[in-house]
Amino acid sequence: MPASRTAPTSLPNGVDAFVHTDEASRTEVAGSRGPVWILPLAVARPTRTEQVAALIEWSATEGLALVPRGGATGMPGGNVGDGIVVDLTALDAAAWDPAGLVRAGAGAVAASVDDLARRHAMHFPALPSSAPWCSVGGMVATDAAGARSFRHGATHAFVESLEVVHASGGVERLVRGAEAGHPVWGRTLAQLTTRPLPHGPAVRKNSSGYAVDRYRSSREPIDLLAGSEGTLAFITEVGLRPVPLPQHRGVALLGVGDLSELPSLVEAARHGGGSACEYFGVRLLDLGGLIGDPRLEGLDTTSGALLVEFAGTAEHVRDGLRALSRGARTGGGIRTATAPAEAEALWTLRHGASPAIAHAAGRRRSVQFIEDCVVPVRHLAVFVDGIERAVARQGWEAVIFGHAGDGNLHVNPLVDLFDPQWREKVFAILDEVVDLVASLGGTLSGEHGDGRIRAPFLDRIWSSEHVRAFHDVKAAFDPLGMLNPGVILPEAAQDPLRGFAAGPDLQRLASDPPSPGQPGHR
Repeated sequence: MPASRTAPTSLPNGVDAFVHTDEASRTEVAGSRGPVWILPLAVARPTRTEQVAALIEWSATEGLALVPRGGATGMPGGNVGDGIVVDLTALDAAAWDPAGLVRAGAGAVAASVDDLARRHAMHFPALPSSAPWCSVGGMVATDAAGARSFRHGATHAFVESLEVVHASGGVERLVRGAEAGHPVWGRTLAQLTTRPLPHGPAVRKNSSGYAVDRYRSSREPIDLLAGSEGTLAFITEVGLRPVPLPQHRGVALLGVGDLSELPSLVEAARHGGGSACEYFGVRLLDLGGLIGDPRLEGLDTTSGALLVEFAGTAEHVRDGLRALSRGARTGGGIRTATAPAEAEALWTLRHGASPAIAHAAGRRRSVQFIEDCVVPVRHLAVFVDGIERAVARQGWEAVIFGHAGDGNLHVNPLVDLFDPQWREKVFAILDEVVDLVASLGGTLSGEHGDGRIRAPFLDRIWSSEHVRAFHDVKAAFDPLGMLNPGVILPEAAQDPLRGFAAGPDLQRLASDPPSPGQPGHR
């Protein structure tokens, strides 16, 4: 039974205390940091797990869709939608467990959880750059990752326990290494392990589809729920295991004179034990005003730059930088820094560029719709070249940067919203990039999830056997299709650009074209 898009005529006692149907409340959660904007029927703001359970149980009887939402930093539309948006930010308690864990509500801000760990000389290296705003529940839901996931892996590697609410309204606590109580786990695992499945994309990070390969291997329920984007169950609490803070850090900045050098530079960083390996594309350097920056002096940045960090003992940092220096002698040059202030100055090349890019873009807007693809590292040069060509074919340009060490690059196309054919061009770019990623054996998401934008392209990336397994998993956990429908698995004839750039800010800009001579006039 498909989830309803019609608001209920009345709310039962208990649920009515935290569900709001007024237009102001609904508008507040219609958008996110990404480009998708959809006005929901209502917004729920529970403060306890019991309220989440009551809401889900009632919604099942009403046939209402539910959309989980944390810090609203997700890009591809997995945190907006029809039905009732469930704002979990009030579930924000966090505490240190003497067993060496941080136990946090799904709504706890990731940076605050990391701060708690740091008080005990520990940290969470998988934090994304959105850590000051994103929630830990959202991190698990998308299996988020960040720059230092190059060495440490994505969020699922740090999750020791989860409290979840199933589509029936039942609450379950899952602990890694302990047997799960809900019967759906045994049935699902038996079904997945008795059918042959081809290998999925051979990439280092993958937040697309359901992690059925990982679950078949580990047999840990947590590994299936990580990255499921609230489509199988709602996460209300997370137990995270941090790792010790490194004693020393060292940073190297390498010039990328030719894109063909990028894979070998990444492999040199990996062999040296690097903790981060970040690419700054040439358009980022250009639009960010970094060409001629003294920190890049002496480097050949014709095709960009690569930042590599080493963390651990002083010996590990020293040896890693030396090995990388040897490997970079035939490349575009290298600069290294071990003093904390100098190392941070190299890191801030990326942070300082974003405001400059926004200014240089004029009336164009960075609208993320192909921002999270992953390809095998050996194909990085072909991927960057293919992206640039696809965007240039529509008369636009894109800023490319990100986690080259994992083959996971972020792409920020600069969309000209005054072009009367901008929507058709966005779709053309998206369609071409999907084909490119598929041809390179990649995946459409490394850390942000499929959301609503990428869901309709799932069967062009995954095998038919995997897609059938995904549908079976969804049916087992959510037979009514009420948990975040249209995310990961598309609804019938789902438009990947539904609600795209429909928010008031972009609509206002698009309806007010500049006069000749103004920034952005083309």
